[in-house]
Amino acid sequence: MNIIHILFGIVLILLVLIQTYNSVKAESHRQELQQLCDFLQSRKDTMDSLLNRFDGILGDMASDNERNTVLKKHAIELDKLVKGLKYEQDCLESGNRSMKTKRKRMLTQKEKLINETNEIKKTIRQRMDTIAQLEIRIDSLKRIKAGLDIDTGLTQAEEATNLSEPVSVLNIPPSVKSILEDHNITCIGELACLDRDYLQGISGIGPVSVERIDAALQEKGAYLGMEAVKVNDRWYRFGAEETEEQAAEHTQEQITE
Repeated sequence: MNIIHILFGIVLILLVLIQTYNSVKAESHRQELQQLCDFLQSRKDTMDSLLNRFDGILGDMASDNERNTVLKKHAIELDKLVKGLKYEQDCLESGNRSMKTKRKRMLTQKEKLINETNEIKKTIRQRMDTIAQLEIRIDSLKRIKAGLDIDTGLTQAEEATNLSEPVSVLNIPPSVKSILEDHNITCIGELACLDRDYLQGISGIGPVSVERIDAALQEKGAYLGMEAVKVNDRWYRFGAEETEEQAAEHTQEQITE
């Protein structure tokens, strides 16, 4: 009985050991499975994170592609604009060169016209001076002829003693008297034979001075532009006789002119 009990005990112990070993082995497998599950879950999370990042990268790439397309389109438009501006610049430069050429030609023509105008003015002044000299010469010859006619008795003329008086007796400023004397105009007759334009051409005598001279001459029974001639130190009036009213009208007409 003892041997049987011992063997039975041994068998029970073996069974317990086997069951314990199986239990320990099963627990170890569960732990390994849990660790594997944990590892796989960790890898899954990592893969999800990588997939999310990959999706973000794909989105960024798509956005970059869209931006690149827009930028390429803008670059093409800018290139067209630059070409258009270059064409306009070439046109403007060509027009500017043409304008410079025309301006240079116009300046040359202007200078030529100015020179021609100056030459014409110079010719006109010379001819006017010649005409004025001829008029003075003709007037002098007329006076010489009138004096000869009076001297030979061919023409009856009235002697004007007032014309022999010196310029100094006239009621005009001393400065004007000095200017007249400097031009060898010493008596009233010499002054009365002159016209307004001639007097205004003398330096220092202006329109106001001419009016005062004419007024002073009228006080002496004379006037500017009077027809008179000097014969043998005597002054004679010739031509149509003027009354005081006619002389006044004549003076008024000269003032109006």
